Amino acid sequence: KFFSLPNASIIIIALCAVLGHAYSPFLHWRGGKAIAVTFGVMLGLPSLDVLSAFIVFTLIGFILIEIDAWKIIFGATGAFIYLLLSKGSSWEPVLMLALLTILVIKHFEALHTLPHFRGVAYRLVQSIRRSAMF
Repeated sequence: KFFSLPNASIIIIALCAVLGHAYSPFLHWRGGKAIAVTFGVMLGLPSLDVLSAFIVFTLIGFILIEIDAWKIIFGATGAFIYLLLSKGSSWEPVLMLALLTILVIKHFEALHTLPHFRGVAYRLVQSIRRSAMF
């Protein structure tokens, strides 16, 4: 247990921090995109699996995808799937799903366009395929 708090309290505290940034009452319920505070929440969690998975999948998204909103969603989705497969029915996948939902809502306008893949990644895959043929 993290500071002797039950898992439900950890989830509520983490979500309150992200929601408070994303929908600030001081800014007439408009706030930021909640990316930095999501990273900060994950940094403060007792399990580094959440943060590690988010970082790895976000970096993969930065390599493969051009549109910034899709990079973040790719990272959060990959982290959620990883946590779901590795942790099962613990609190980490529940928190990641809630964070993913908030991120999708905040980036909804930018997600209307389909993700475009970077040319660098495409060329890298093509060069690997060509070298595998020889």
